Amino acid sequence: MLRILLNAKVKISKIDYVPGDDFVRLFLQTRQIMPIPDVFYPEKGNLLKLVMRIKDVEIKADPKSLTFHSPVIKE
Repeated sequence: MLRILLNAKVKISKIDYVPGDDFVRLFLQTRQIMPIPDVFYPEKGNLLKLVMRIKDVEIKADPKSLTFHSPVIKE
C-alpha cells in the first residue's frame, strides 16, 4: 500500500556519492518519495556552477557525510 502524506517533509537519512574525474553521482536515502529537484545554473554564462534545490526536505544524515572529496562538488 502506498501512503502519501501531504505537507510532510522528506527526511534524507543518508547521503553517499561516487566521484569521477568530471562528474559526481549522488545517492540520497529516504523512506518517502522525494520531490523532483530544481536543477539550475545560478549565474548566467557560468556552466561550472550547478545548484540542486529540493523543496520540503530535511537532512538527518550524519554531518560528516556532507563533506565531499571531489574536484567537482563543494557542498
